[in-house]
Amino acid sequence: MAGYRGVWIDRKEAWIAEPNSDQIKKLASQITPYHRSTGGGRHRIIHGLAGQINDKSLKRKHEQQKQRFYDRIRNRLSDSDEIFIVGPGSAKKELLQALEADPSFSKKKIAWQTSERLTERQFLALLSKHFGKAAYFET
Repeated sequence: MAGYRGVWIDRKEAWIAEPNSDQIKKLASQITPYHRSTGGGRHRIIHGLAGQINDKSLKRKHEQQKQRFYDRIRNRLSDSDEIFIVGPGSAKKELLQALEADPSFSKKKIAWQTSERLTERQFLALLSKHFGKAAYFET
């Protein structure tokens, strides 16, 4: 087991830090932004018959991209005993739900905290404070 890992996440990317590592692993989300159409605009892309927007298809694609992103993160965290997730918005809670839905994460200690955009040094300092093991995360 890797012991513990920290994750900073938003919709664009995730950072994963682990003890005894001199760098943060960064994963790009590759999630296409999904904006529900409100109608009326001429600049929209037309899909389907009679010029209807196929919102369900766009939303499904967006959800699949999010799930693939969370799966990639989950694979990186699979050998951790303890995980600390931080970040703005709802991405951290969605990742938490994805981890909790996986039976292999049921015995792992998972905590989360809301934070704004952090520098790498701020992220590592937050992990050191949370885990109480400053020697493992270079700050």
